[in-house]
Amino acid sequence: SIMLFLASALCVLLIALVNLGNLMLLRTLSRRHDAIVRHALGAPAWRLALPACAEGLLVGAGGAIAGLGLAAIGLSLFGGYVPAEWTLGQSLHMPRAVALLALAIAVPGALAAAAFGAWRGLATASVQEALHEGGRSAGRRSGRLGRGLVMAQMALATCLMCGAGLFLHALYDAARTPLGFASDHILTFDLAPVHGDNPHASSRDLVQRLLQSLHAVAGVDRVTVTNGLPAGGFEQQFNMGGVHLPGRDYLHPSPQIRGVSGEFFAVFHIPVREGRSFDATDVAGAEPVAIVNQTLADQQYGGHAVGKEIVVNDYSGYPVGKTVADDPTMHPVTARIVGVVGDTRQFGPLDSLKRGFLYLPLAQMPEHIVHVFRSYQPLRFAVRVHGDPNRYRQAIHAAVAAVAPEQPIATVSTMDDIVRATTGDTRRDMFLIGLFALVALGLAAAGMYAVMTVAVAARAREFGVRMALGAPPLGMVRLVLRGAMAQIAMGALLGVGLTLALSRVLGAVLEEIGRSVFDPYALAGVCAVLTLAGLLACLVPALRAARVPPMHALRGE
Repeated sequence: SIMLFLASALCVLLIALVNLGNLMLLRTLSRRHDAIVRHALGAPAWRLALPACAEGLLVGAGGAIAGLGLAAIGLSLFGGYVPAEWTLGQSLHMPRAVALLALAIAVPGALAAAAFGAWRGLATASVQEALHEGGRSAGRRSGRLGRGLVMAQMALATCLMCGAGLFLHALYDAARTPLGFASDHILTFDLAPVHGDNPHASSRDLVQRLLQSLHAVAGVDRVTVTNGLPAGGFEQQFNMGGVHLPGRDYLHPSPQIRGVSGEFFAVFHIPVREGRSFDATDVAGAEPVAIVNQTLADQQYGGHAVGKEIVVNDYSGYPVGKTVADDPTMHPVTARIVGVVGDTRQFGPLDSLKRGFLYLPLAQMPEHIVHVFRSYQPLRFAVRVHGDPNRYRQAIHAAVAAVAPEQPIATVSTMDDIVRATTGDTRRDMFLIGLFALVALGLAAAGMYAVMTVAVAARAREFGVRMALGAPPLGMVRLVLRGAMAQIAMGALLGVGLTLALSRVLGAVLEEIGRSVFDPYALAGVCAVLTLAGLLACLVPALRAARVPPMHALRGE
């Protein structure tokens, strides 16, 4: 995402520089007749370009200082509203290096734009042609250059907005994508059992007493304990390795292993697709059982896993292709699959990777496998309640203290908060890219407005003559808008083409969230927004052209 932000910022910077170059060109062209006269009288070219360069220096330095001031004010006013996970817990401030970088980019960029405008303004025509025009127009070649710069602005803005539109469309679709489980009305907390000389036996006993105590809390519907919740970051993953089908090699990639209590699927409303869930008969001493998710059932059992067997060892990191016979000291546990449950999206709605999950009842798991679990992760309790789960925090603490007064618990949180935190980075990326796209759209619209304003002023005599000959005001509006919309359409087409040309770069990012660059809805939406913005930007100059008094325009002759 860092490279994506840098590319977006670079695109906005290019739009700003093109906009500034266009405005400086128009500014120079407005003084072109005076400069040509001075040049005809013997003034050197560097002296003619000096006012434009000084103006560019003032614009660059003043704009950078004003921008840094606005950024500092914005950080002080709105910095407290930025989620802590977006800033990694650090306070927002304006580093000195950022200020120096802004000045180092703005001042040379503005000087280059001013120098380009001055050079192009003086090189667009001969002295005789400029004196013949009498300062009434900017020249055909200058007009073509201005229109070309406008199309370049629109192309860059279209490219950036297409990228943002693709990501925003993916986020919109993801918001409606089911996670495979329900996160509402669930309060979770972590617990690492610390009592007893025998940690395995004491952990089992403590867990059972905690489940009974939590069940007794008024308003609690169901309670479960697991080594990993169905959503969360990488800390929720557990891949022990050493999982295989009887007589076959170890599965690669190995499925995620979840040790759960009996009500796990009921707490999270994970649907049972086939077979049954765990029940009270799945205890130590009974036949070992397991439940797999639909992905694992499809990958290894052709969709029919119930009644089949799966083997779990306590070794982590088996290489691909190694078999059970390679290590006879293993302690395999062969479990019969009694159910198939639906898939869950562990990393939120944008998680498109198909992962196999193997669920084992904690009550049946051998002590050596429980020890492996405990060495990596705490036990995670999930309590489904009636009403707002935050209202049960004190009751949950009291229920744990009643069973084990010295037992600490940690990370008490609602499941909804965990899901929001899981997608926090994605939402931040979407917000920042969307913000860059809005800035690009604003810059492109401002550049279009400035160019059309100057173009209308330069063609005031032409419009006056047309209206004196009977052309209606509405015809002048259509004339201006027709030319403007042609530039917008060409810029949008170039931008879409640039986006498709960069499909490999965008596709590498979009494939991670299951999207494609060839999204007609997003591309059409971006073109529609750009067309509307350009139309609004050109509407005022077009109306101004319709109000040009014919006698005022002809008086210059």
